Amino acid sequence: MSGTVITRAEFLEINGVPLATPAWEAEDLSGLYDSPAVRGEDVAVPYHEGQTPLRRINDAKRVQIPVHVFGDLDHEGATHADPLVGLQANMDYLKQALRPRQNATVAGTWPIRHILPDESTRVGDGHVIPPFQPVYLGEMFKLIVDLLIPAGVLRAVDPIVVSGSTPLVVPNPGTADQYNLVLELTGSATSVRIFNDTWDTSGNTYLEFLGGFGTGVVIDTGAWTAVRDEVSVVGLLEHAGHERWLPLLAGVDNSLRIEPEGGTATLEVTHYPAYL
Repeated sequence: MSGTVITRAEFLEINGVPLATPAWEAEDLSGLYDSPAVRGEDVAVPYHEGQTPLRRINDAKRVQIPVHVFGDLDHEGATHADPLVGLQANMDYLKQALRPRQNATVAGTWPIRHILPDESTRVGDGHVIPPFQPVYLGEMFKLIVDLLIPAGVLRAVDPIVVSGSTPLVVPNPGTADQYNLVLELTGSATSVRIFNDTWDTSGNTYLEFLGGFGTGVVIDTGAWTAVRDEVSVVGLLEHAGHERWLPLLAGVDNSLRIEPEGGTATLEVTHYPAYL
């Protein structure tokens, strides 16, 4: 939206439309700071006391954002000759821009950005769920933007990239445990095992690659892929201790221990911290 006037230091942007302009303003973004619901239940076992505990996982996050829509100005700050006509135009603009997405992406989501007061940005994808439920307050509407974030988290724009060998310290300043990492292995080792000693001090949680690196092995733990010299080698991966390949604990520096066999190994880790 070239020429759009931004009226607040903190704002949410959906499909390139900031919810902080002279034509409309989000009243409350506090729901973006809340954690998503979790899924999972413990299991009752017949003839045993209590229940067997099972891991909880984050669900999608749903945030209802109250927005005021005005009629005297448009989103670029230009004056409407008739505020009531302007109110209709501004409402129509929002309904068109934030409509449920039926094309362009398989998931049918819009890109969203949350710009925080310190000017940092967190991004993700989301659905806007109609209706807006507008309430007319006299030359102004109050409505609800019902936003569903399927991943349950937003991620930092700038990646954290760390490279080296044992011990490799990988920061995760996010508020969510991190499972979506890109790992690149180089060196002469014939196999390597990677531990996160911050996550599991017992050493029972690890990711192992059972092969040489060629010109480099790239493992994407979020996409569940491993590629060496442009060929998939995902079958050479083994892991233990967690259903995800190599988790990072939230809010701390994670210490990765690299145990190569038959040579040396250098690991590069790239990730975008996630925020609940």
